[in-house]
Amino acid sequence: MNIMEWILVIIASIHLVVCPFTKVEESFNLQAMHDLLYHRFNISQYDHLEFPGVVPRTFLGPIFVTVLSAPFIVINSVFGASKFLSQYVVRAVLGTTVIFAFQTYRLALEKEFGKVMTTWLILITASQFHFMYYLSRPLPNTFALILTLLAYGYWIRQKHLHLIVTTAAAVIIFRGEVAILLGFILLTELTARRLTIKDLLKYGISSGLVIWNTRLKSLFRVLLVLCVCFHLVFNLVTSGLLLYISYHNYPGGFALARLHQLEGDRTDVSVHIDVFTAQTGVSRFAQVNPFWK
Repeated sequence: MNIMEWILVIIASIHLVVCPFTKVEESFNLQAMHDLLYHRFNISQYDHLEFPGVVPRTFLGPIFVTVLSAPFIVINSVFGASKFLSQYVVRAVLGTTVIFAFQTYRLALEKEFGKVMTTWLILITASQFHFMYYLSRPLPNTFALILTLLAYGYWIRQKHLHLIVTTAAAVIIFRGEVAILLGFILLTELTARRLTIKDLLKYGISSGLVIWNTRLKSLFRVLLVLCVCFHLVFNLVTSGLLLYISYHNYPGGFALARLHQLEGDRTDVSVHIDVFTAQTGVSRFAQVNPFWK
């Protein structure tokens, strides 16, 4: 990995460390990961049996993450580290998978349009809040994002079999509405013989690269470069502000962590988790003391 690729890893890690807690929309996949890692084949203890939710969910995403996470969880157990560290692990594995898919997409773009274009792609992506904040969060959208990025990479490389397989998996397993996006790409490939959209991207991006490569040859181009740099700085400042706000958006997680600090040595503790707390950061990973109920 080069320095540009490490930028994504570093910034994603900062988001994970600053905001390790999750919210209710992430709960099914996160609790599924916990149960797969800690209850394994004791399905009667699985959280989704008690709280199934109103929308059916697949276990395939959590299974994928837990298989990759399992060696790190074993090491965590051997050294007696806090169970909550496992939540960092599964989220880090998920985030790494998203970054891998993004890199596959980036390399496909780089082959077509050059390294200058993909350098700016990384800088703009890394400086934004939304992608970096959510890439490690166990939402159905995040799992679909992995396959969608891979599908884009296969589309650009004209690997149609891989494109069809990843598209079908994203639509059928995780998010049906992805069919609107990726289905349009497949339709375009069939009707336009793989030219129309690709040529549009090629000519549009090439024009932007010409401006960049001759950026200091006129006042207008200097101003254009300054605007782009300002855009990156604005992204970074905005992302920092949103990350700071997000840090204070998980009172339930902080409350349970504080309770463990105060009463962590006791074994006769029953903790009631109300709706608000469950929605703002509490997960099974946060139940560090195994004797608590």
